[in-house]
Amino acid sequence: MRPMRRPLALSGLAATLLLAGCAANPEAPARPASRAPSPAPEETRYACDDGSFLQVTFGDETAHVVMADGETATLVQRPAASGIWYASDRYDLRGKGDVASWSEQGRPAASCLATRR
Repeated sequence: MRPMRRPLALSGLAATLLLAGCAANPEAPARPASRAPSPAPEETRYACDDGSFLQVTFGDETAHVVMADGETATLVQRPAASGIWYASDRYDLRGKGDVASWSEQGRPAASCLATRR
């Protein structure tokens, strides 16, 4: 009686090919990571201790400010240890919770409080 080497070898080869076909294709193009949608802009109105007010629209990384006299400024988000910090060459807005500090270059800062509509 002869040993059945050929069928055994062929079954081993078939198993290897089957497993190779199930393996992940390393050349398949990677799907780009989906980016989370930007949050909707948030509007906040601040009343300040100097009698002025600010209407601030917080975006993804900016704050668009409309001042009491109608002047506007776009501030860029800065790293803050706690709370918020947005700044431009001329203006600075910092805060935490409902309390904020608004300053214009060369003038004392005003303390501001977020108001409810």
